[in-house]
Amino acid sequence: MLKHLGTITIVIDQELTLRRYKMTDAEAMIKNWASNPLVTEWLTWESYSDFETAKKRIETWIEQYANPDFYQWVIAISPLDEAIGSISVHFHNDEAEISYCLGMDYWNRKITGRCVRKVIEFLRNEIGAEKICLEVAEENLNSQKLALSCGLKCREDKVTYKKLTHGECKMKWYYL
Repeated sequence: MLKHLGTITIVIDQELTLRRYKMTDAEAMIKNWASNPLVTEWLTWESYSDFETAKKRIETWIEQYANPDFYQWVIAISPLDEAIGSISVHFHNDEAEISYCLGMDYWNRKITGRCVRKVIEFLRNEIGAEKICLEVAEENLNSQKLALSCGLKCREDKVTYKKLTHGECKMKWYYL
């Protein structure tokens, strides 16, 4: 049985922390990832640079923090605690699906892998999740490599299709 704890702070290392969003993150959210179409290329939502849109999203997440089964973290980097990306978990019955995005200026620094590994550890050890997965576009080779580096295996028998920002994509599922 799952023991939901909600979005609690998770310290990744000296450089990175996963924490709840604050309204003051809206500007960094736009600057670091939400406004960049290259960051949102493999996501279901279009990039945007409207401050009000960022504020509304953050307000919605802050309201949902009252739910113990809601998991939406900002990836914050030291020393300024600046928001550089986002990671979330959605439960479908007993299956935990991890999603993420990271500002382009922070790519190729193994930040996402460090965060995903820590979230997997949290889900297994604290929540009791046994089924953990990532849904990855077939063309998104970097996220496929990330899934494999985190110990997930591709389920060749499970393929879905999803509308992403640049069109319909074949999705692969990686499971732990």
